[in-house]
Amino acid sequence: MNKKLRKNLIDQAMNDWINYHSSFNDYVKDIEGFIEGESTFENIQKKLNNIDFNKHAWQAESLTQIIKIFNADKTLQSLREIKNC
Repeated sequence: MNKKLRKNLIDQAMNDWINYHSSFNDYVKDIEGFIEGESTFENIQKKLNNIDFNKHAWQAESLTQIIKIFNADKTLQSLREIKNC
């Protein structure tokens, strides 16, 4: 995945999250608290499969953008691997 596309998806995901984050690292910490685990594809997908969209629509939209990043970069194991966002 090219860096510009990844940056755009990250920006969209961060904008979709219910709280404002001044840094990508803060956003990742918030995601990991929400999904109750490391920010891996499997953990994010598991949360999306069980999410209550009536209560967590913004988080679901954000996590959907993140899944696109994982789908485009099969070598990515965790959001913590992404630097310089």
